[in-house]
Amino acid sequence: MQGVRRYDTRLIHPSTGCSGLLVPSDGGFEITVHAGEPKERQNFSVAHEIVHTFFREASPCIRPSLQEERLCDLGAAELAMPSARFSACLAGKGLSLTGIDECGKEFAVSFEAAGRRSISLTSEPACLLIATVSRTKKQEHAGELVLRITKWWQSQTWPESNGYQSLAVDPASLIGRAFTHQDQRHGSASLGVAFHPRIYELEARGYSYPLPNDPAHRQVVTLAHVPNRG
Repeated sequence: MQGVRRYDTRLIHPSTGCSGLLVPSDGGFEITVHAGEPKERQNFSVAHEIVHTFFREASPCIRPSLQEERLCDLGAAELAMPSARFSACLAGKGLSLTGIDECGKEFAVSFEAAGRRSISLTSEPACLLIATVSRTKKQEHAGELVLRITKWWQSQTWPESNGYQSLAVDPASLIGRAFTHQDQRHGSASLGVAFHPRIYELEARGYSYPLPNDPAHRQVVTLAHVPNRG
């Protein structure tokens, strides 16, 4: 309906910084997604590129704006994980790392995509964080490499509003230990970051996967809940 004639997969060089391409073809479009990424990630990329077709007349530039990219992520989430169906699945599985895993399999999307969607739709006060060894953007190549929060998403009812981007995580914390040992841990604890001493119910899982420039890449994902005082 949006004029997409076909899609295929091929390797896309990491320097492009994208997982998919939308190319004009035969009065419509062709979509190419990165063959080096998991099938679940490719599915979301196809949905993302489909949403780009809605902007081509208003914004025909080769490099879309950051605002357009964010809108396309929102639209792709609705295409790949319709809110009513996904909310029903999440209610049945429960908001946990395992529940997010199962919802991701149900909708054939990556864990990260399912996690973002879960946090955006839940009424529970919850936050999903991903941390890996990195520097802040200001440090460039000179700063110390430490475990830092690189991505985070919070529900509308999450009690903290300052955010966690680039904050260092204490290696001795629950999250830090899950990263070091690459295992799964849970318990009542703080996030292990400065100026955020509040105690939450945490599930943390360390895992690894290869990246083009880092074949031994490791990170840790954490789901934080506000404890039920009832």
